[in-house]
Amino acid sequence: EIDGVSLPLEYHLEPGSAQDGITLTVPREAVGQIDPHRLGWLVPGLVPDKIAALIKSLPKDLRRALVPAPDMAKRVVAELTFGQGAFLNEVAALLSRFGGQRLRPEDFDLERLPAHLRMNVRVVDESGETVAEGRDLGSLRKEVANDDAAIVGPALEDERWRKTGITSWDFGDLPEQVELVRGKHTIKAYPGLVENGEAVDLQLLGNAAQAEQETRYALARLFYFANQREIRNQVEWLPAWKQMTLAAATLKGINLRDQLGQLIASRAFVDDQPPVRSQDDFSIRQKLGKKQIVPAVQSVANLAGPLFANYHQARLALEKTTHSQAKYAADDVKEQLAALVGARSLTRTPWVWLQHFPRFLKAVSQRLEKVNAGAREKDRELASQIAPFWRRYVERAELNERQGIADPELVAFRWMIEEFRVSLFAQQLGTSLSVSPKRLEAQWSRVRVE
Repeated sequence: EIDGVSLPLEYHLEPGSAQDGITLTVPREAVGQIDPHRLGWLVPGLVPDKIAALIKSLPKDLRRALVPAPDMAKRVVAELTFGQGAFLNEVAALLSRFGGQRLRPEDFDLERLPAHLRMNVRVVDESGETVAEGRDLGSLRKEVANDDAAIVGPALEDERWRKTGITSWDFGDLPEQVELVRGKHTIKAYPGLVENGEAVDLQLLGNAAQAEQETRYALARLFYFANQREIRNQVEWLPAWKQMTLAAATLKGINLRDQLGQLIASRAFVDDQPPVRSQDDFSIRQKLGKKQIVPAVQSVANLAGPLFANYHQARLALEKTTHSQAKYAADDVKEQLAALVGARSLTRTPWVWLQHFPRFLKAVSQRLEKVNAGAREKDRELASQIAPFWRRYVERAELNERQGIADPELVAFRWMIEEFRVSLFAQQLGTSLSVSPKRLEAQWSRVRVE
């Protein structure tokens, strides 16, 4: 049972063959709904074997306190509740407790697991023919995804839920989910609105969390269209508008007027409110939200001025960082700025974190000023503390994007890293939360890892 849908399992005993072990058969349209963390549990009968194999895959110094592996696996199984949580996280936590030393999910060498201890997934079309098969769900999703999929996993094709070029609410209701019959299976799908350049598209998506997230972004776009004249006028009268446009000119692919306008619309009509799901609800929200446009403009103005001023200063400091021995710092900052201030950062960063961007950017300038003054050895040491956490985040974020996973714990980890940068490079600016390597490790333990 996955998300209320019954999918068939098949067991095949043939070591060395591609089908050895458990195979889950999934309709092509439902592959985006499969949670890779649920697959990690396999079936109850194979959990002890998988845990024993995971223990054997550990480095010797970590494995020493956990042998014999089969006996330790039995202890772990007795403490587990099948299917609850991310499998590797749960196992690592229990082994840490039993072995008396901290284990992380990434300490396991998954490449050493026998094939039958990883779920095989067979993707089929409406006639039951296999279109893709393998044990890497992310690769399978990429293989079967439609070319025009707006998010990871295939968009589900159904003419009743397909409309492009939307600029106003003219498409009826938007239910949270619908059921589709595909071959022998009834699957769930999630109608969503997705930004597509200037306009918005309606389509079916295979993931509820991402459908809601994309719909929120697209709703801000629709409310911006509905109030475009008023919001555009407000944007062009923002304090320091000319300075902001000059600073933003170095950013590729950003239409500053539209991005700020959509951010204002998001603050006035979308943020901290449930998604709109009907034309009547849209009209009601439109009437109520118009009263919030001026306060939204004020909050955006208070943010945007310092944000782009500090971004400009960070860019100037970066241009001055030309010493060959400071190249590592310049490269690090370029990557940081690209991740912070991208084409859609203003409209896709949660407001709770977006409002801290001026401080994050000011910290960049202060770091580079110290580097250019000669404090490169100290800076290298500080940067080495951040690098492992950042690499973890980037790798996991890319994997989650491929697999269609929305993990709020990973989002929290990402912004904790940004605060960690401030605490190391510009401590006098302060942080919005307490952060340290130990706290980052604790947050990482909450991230869904499989």
